Amino acid sequence: MKGMKASKALNPDGIPSFILKEVRDELCEPLAILFQISFEQCKFPTSWKLSHVTPIFKGKGKRSDPENYRPISLTSPFLKIMERVIVEKLNSHLELNNLISDHQHGFRKNRSTVSQLVVIHDYIQSTLDRGIPIDIILIDLLKAFDRISLRKLIHCLEVYGIQGQLKNWLSAYLNDRKIAVKVADTLSTWTDATSGVPQGSVLGPVLFVMYINICINAISQTDFGLFADDTKLLGEASASSRIQSDLDALTEKLEEWQLCPNLAKCSVVHLGRQNPMYTYKMKGIDLTKSTCEKDLGVILSLDLKPEKHIGLVVRKASNTLWLLSHSLRYLDNHSKILAYTSYVWPQLEYATVIWSPYLKKDIDRIERVQKRCVKGLQGFRNLPQELISSIHGRYDINMSIQTNKTQDGEILNKLKT
Repeated sequence: MKGMKASKALNPDGIPSFILKEVRDELCEPLAILFQISFEQCKFPTSWKLSHVTPIFKGKGKRSDPENYRPISLTSPFLKIMERVIVEKLNSHLELNNLISDHQHGFRKNRSTVSQLVVIHDYIQSTLDRGIPIDIILIDLLKAFDRISLRKLIHCLEVYGIQGQLKNWLSAYLNDRKIAVKVADTLSTWTDATSGVPQGSVLGPVLFVMYINICINAISQTDFGLFADDTKLLGEASASSRIQSDLDALTEKLEEWQLCPNLAKCSVVHLGRQNPMYTYKMKGIDLTKSTCEKDLGVILSLDLKPEKHIGLVVRKASNTLWLLSHSLRYLDNHSKILAYTSYVWPQLEYATVIWSPYLKKDIDRIERVQKRCVKGLQGFRNLPQELISSIHGRYDINMSIQTNKTQDGEILNKLKT
């Protein structure tokens, strides 16, 4: 409870998280008793079965299209605390027995989108360096979290050796849930959630990984990468028949487990010289051949150069910096630096191990954003350009800078320190 975020939105219980955080010492013992009863009897308080679904815009497409929103569930904070206890033991069981594919990097400890990208790009570079062309098939699933069959998921628990009381509790956790969509202060009518795992819950991602792992076992002849439901099949272009065979097997397995590929977003990228450009099919439909695809936030182009990705990163960071510079115009330097390192800098440094620039023109484009930030600080606007270039953002955000009381030389010394 100590680690709960006080800024969380109001949940179906109607109890703000910051109140629970303040009285955590008094609640520990009664909650422990409640959790024990819930686990032994496989029953839940009514409010634990309710979820407020908040639509979050994905950032692309028209805002008027409901398909461009991701449903995030707000559930009871008490249930989330109990979920954390369960998920710790569940993850331990899965990892110790190597039950999850090593290709899966989503929702796993010490793994991330960057670790997935490193593995994939290492395979691509090493293969192309040997002069072998590569075909990459990017597969997207339609509403994967919401389409999971609860009956099949409960059967999936048995496959992973989860039996007895824990299986019964998880079965009770998944069934008889009710959801209502909440937009601003307006709440829709309550309806039964007959499929899927709640996005935004603690157990949901782990249960989803277990479910999707069964489907991925259909791939046997080609290499592949996996982050949650984002799947990539990779293979030498000369082995297109094996890639197509695995693609057919995967499609059949997904349909068996009631998951549907989003054919509009599935595509093929052909890399390497003298690539025969084989046409791959899913459900009898030719997959789109793409020259540029965004994979886990990083643009993959045919020439493998980071120029297009850097252009995208610079535009996004510049737009964010423009908003901050106008919104925080009258704040002190410490607040401006804190805002920059929280909102702008992460955009510039995400997955740099993959797309780190090596051309001077690309490096200058990125540093230009940094220079604009420094110039926005009080007392820095009239500093020489070479002085600004030497700063590179390597300052301590906790350092208080009183620019209106110091000289330029003293400012530079503080920033260098």
